[in-house]
Amino acid sequence: MATRDQGKAPRLSDLRTEEHKNYSDVRGGFRVGDILLFQGECALSRVIRWLSHGPYSHSALLAPAWDNRLLVMQAEATGVEMVPSSLAVDRYGGKVEWWALKEEHRQQLDAKKFFTAMLDAIGKPYGFARLLWLGLLLVLNRRQYIPDRKTSSYFCSQYVASVLDRSGVKVDRLGEAGTTPTDFAQSGFFEYKATLHRGP
Repeated sequence: MATRDQGKAPRLSDLRTEEHKNYSDVRGGFRVGDILLFQGECALSRVIRWLSHGPYSHSALLAPAWDNRLLVMQAEATGVEMVPSSLAVDRYGGKVEWWALKEEHRQQLDAKKFFTAMLDAIGKPYGFARLLWLGLLLVLNRRQYIPDRKTSSYFCSQYVASVLDRSGVKVDRLGEAGTTPTDFAQSGFFEYKATLHRGP
C-alpha cells in the first residue's frame, strides 16, 4: 500500500526537536498537504495515545483557502468539518505540531484531487465503529491491514490518510482505517516544523 519500510518505526526523538513558534509567524509557510498533529490531554486523548503507543491523539489537514485564509479540515466527534486554522490551534487543549509534507512527496500530490477529496467528506459523521475496531486490534496487538472501501464516516487519521491517498500520496501502509495519528510522523512522508502557540 505504501512505500514506508515495513520494519521497526523510527523513534520520534530522532525525527523532531521540539521548537515552539508563534502561529502568526509561521502561518505563511503552510502548504497543501501539510498536517497538524495534536497531543491532547483529555481522557479520550490519553486513551488514544496509550492504544497507539505514540504521543499523538488527533490529526488534521491544513488547507490554504481564499483571501489569505487558512483552514483546518478534520474529523471530529461531530463529523468532518472545516475551521479556521487559528481557531483550531487556539482552542485545542494540548500541544499542536505542524508537520510539512516533504518535497519529494509533494511532487506526487495532485492539488485538484486533494481539494475534491477533502471537500467531498464535509458533513460525514465520525467513524466511532471503525475507531473502536482499530482500538481493539491495537489492544490485542494484532494490528493488520484494513482494506479501504467507500465509507460514509471517518475518524481523524482515517480522513487525513484518505484525502492524501486520493490525491496521490499513499502514506497508509495499513490502509486508511488502520492509520493512527502517530503513523504520519513515523511514515517518512513528513518533517516536523514547529510546535505552535498563539499570542506573545
